[in-house]
Amino acid sequence: MKYARPAPTRPAYRPSGRGAPRGGRLRPGCPGAGGLGQLRAGHAESTRRLTHAEAERAGRTGERIAEPDARIALAVSLFRLADDDAAREALDRAEKLVRALPYPAGIRHAAAARQLVAGDRSGREPHE
Repeated sequence: MKYARPAPTRPAYRPSGRGAPRGGRLRPGCPGAGGLGQLRAGHAESTRRLTHAEAERAGRTGERIAEPDARIALAVSLFRLADDDAAREALDRAEKLVRALPYPAGIRHAAAARQLVAGDRSGREPHE
């Protein structure tokens, strides 16, 4: 009997800097990688569209980790677009989701985003 080789995998996205996920790996297409990549490139509006769609999709399919990650990135993009009320609402929802999970990294990311939304307009991403 012959065994099939596993399918090749995509290369991992490796964020750099302090606050990068342990092991430094995010898969392409995950809300953190896509949303933060768009933000770092200065595309807040496309980030808003991408992360809003991802948050809604993750909520419908029950992806309990992906949804708050997408909502955190959505909150930061809304903040960059000067829609502070919507940013706070998205962040409130994300914080509620991460507190319901055993997800300490999500709590840290939400806290960093909360500092940014609360008045730090230095341009830093929430994971830095």
